[in-house]
Amino acid sequence: MRNKLIRDSTFPFSEFSTMVTPSLAMAVIAFICTGSRVSKPTHLTRLFSTVPYRESTLISSTKSNTVKKIQALLNKRKKRLEQRETVVEGPRMVVDLLKQPQTHHLVRSIFIASDKWEQYYPEILRAVGEDESRLPLTLPVTPPVFAACSDTITPQGILAITEIPIFSLERRDAPQNPLYLVLDGVSDPGNLGTLLRSSVATGVAGVLLLPGSCDPWAPKAIRSAMGTTFQIPVETFENWDECREKLVHLGCNNFWAATMLEDGVGRSHYEVNWLSGPNALIIGSEGNGLTKPIRDDLAVTSPRLKSVYVPMKAGIESLNAAVCGSVILFEYMRQGETNVSTK
Repeated sequence: MRNKLIRDSTFPFSEFSTMVTPSLAMAVIAFICTGSRVSKPTHLTRLFSTVPYRESTLISSTKSNTVKKIQALLNKRKKRLEQRETVVEGPRMVVDLLKQPQTHHLVRSIFIASDKWEQYYPEILRAVGEDESRLPLTLPVTPPVFAACSDTITPQGILAITEIPIFSLERRDAPQNPLYLVLDGVSDPGNLGTLLRSSVATGVAGVLLLPGSCDPWAPKAIRSAMGTTFQIPVETFENWDECREKLVHLGCNNFWAATMLEDGVGRSHYEVNWLSGPNALIIGSEGNGLTKPIRDDLAVTSPRLKSVYVPMKAGIESLNAAVCGSVILFEYMRQGETNVSTK
């Protein structure tokens, strides 16, 4: 029969393709070509590298509304906040967001460069268990269009528009002795992203951002955080007073400001009991350190605000903000694991 179908020029392949789903079409064609029934979707993926995109869905104009929207989300913090959307670029992050149950629903649309379609479509299809109905809107774009939608030097050929999740610092699943990270004017996306990754890795309960800090939903910051921004509560505050009130409301007993000064007043990071109850760690910017409101609180020896430092060998003036913060965060995790193992 399959030979007859192939030879018979009157077989309505064009009508056939409009009556069935791509997956069913692939299964029938597989039967025609091989004479055997293909039972598993994964076998289809191996036989046919991808479902070809329809030319009618190809975005070819760099002036289209879709391109304008993506560019606005890339470049304008205000637009990201208004629409509660951002842009995630790269196969690893897009696939990870699709795979995770807690983030799958956040992916609103995916755009793949037409010359990368055969490479990436099977990947995102596998991420949703080969179930096309679980894929968000997925459209091909020409390479020039994709370049116009990317803010990287070497575009990777796949990006997604995602919803910005709404988190609360008052988590029911917060650890017994939570640590909150406060970033005071950390403006470098690389530093902020690294600190978010370390926060997720060490079980920090939430991150509080003070004025001057980088937008965590800026695409560059998301790339630096490797998508961990979607896994931890992040909240922005107008000033230190507002942030401090929130920390008190969360039950924080002590606020530890990283000063990097071994002045006999502060404590080294391993002398602090990070499990003494809810605590907060404050990291300032690499260039300017802590801002004046926090320095003023330290100067008047606030009962809650104290200084902490990471001991170093002589000759080193300071550490990178991300390195300093990460060292302290991993000490918090070490104390927690040690405490569990000794019980």
